[in-house]
Amino acid sequence: MAKFKKILLIVAAVVLAAYIVSAGVLYRPASDNVVSNNPVIVIENSADHLFVTAAEVQQLINRNGLKLEGIPASEIMLGSIERVVETHPMVRKAECCLLPSGKVKVMVEERIPVMRLMPSSGEVCYLDEDGKPMKIPSKLVNDRILDLPLTVGKLSMTDTVMLAALFDVAMQLKKDTYWDNMIKKIEVDDKGRWILHPSEGNFDIRLGYPENFSVKLGAIRSFYNEILPKVGPDYYSHLNLEFNDQLICTRRKK
Repeated sequence: MAKFKKILLIVAAVVLAAYIVSAGVLYRPASDNVVSNNPVIVIENSADHLFVTAAEVQQLINRNGLKLEGIPASEIMLGSIERVVETHPMVRKAECCLLPSGKVKVMVEERIPVMRLMPSSGEVCYLDEDGKPMKIPSKLVNDRILDLPLTVGKLSMTDTVMLAALFDVAMQLKKDTYWDNMIKKIEVDDKGRWILHPSEGNFDIRLGYPENFSVKLGAIRSFYNEILPKVGPDYYSHLNLEFNDQLICTRRKK
């Protein structure tokens, strides 16, 4: 058994060494006498959103006087290219590398929206996957974006506390298919209290201030599983979770 383990270790070491050598050959920077050519621009997430095109990235680089081809490898300013590309409002991150062939590869990661925000002012904004506000040109808004949870009411794009709370909720909904399908709209009143408008049931859910959200979701789920099937979707007009450890149901007036 010990001899067998020793053989396995030797084989693993040989495979690892071969990988390191091949990786070094594949990604070794081009020598100074190699002239850059045929830049390659890769847009990640483009199948889902396409907020950024390769042509836009190329134009942005050109406008800033950065060359991607026809110059020695030693003159390629990869860091400057990354910083310029990241000035695009729809770009989350950019990474550049110079391949041994002389090609400059620019990899662009788009910002991904996770929630729509519609303040009382009427201006539509979004929260991205980093919790930062982002604006998406109307021509780029597609069905996938329109299907995101919507928050309306008393909102401010400078209220970092509220934006952080909304981001936390957006990520919780995104991770749970049940709630992602159930909660499509959140309303924020003048006092900062939240009201949920679920996709099932003819009632609203008065959540109170955005605290203990996971616990409150658990109470709502118990209501859907144990109470709603017995009374039907029109029996109550409001569910109230403003007070700790209490779920108050208001019967609809006839």
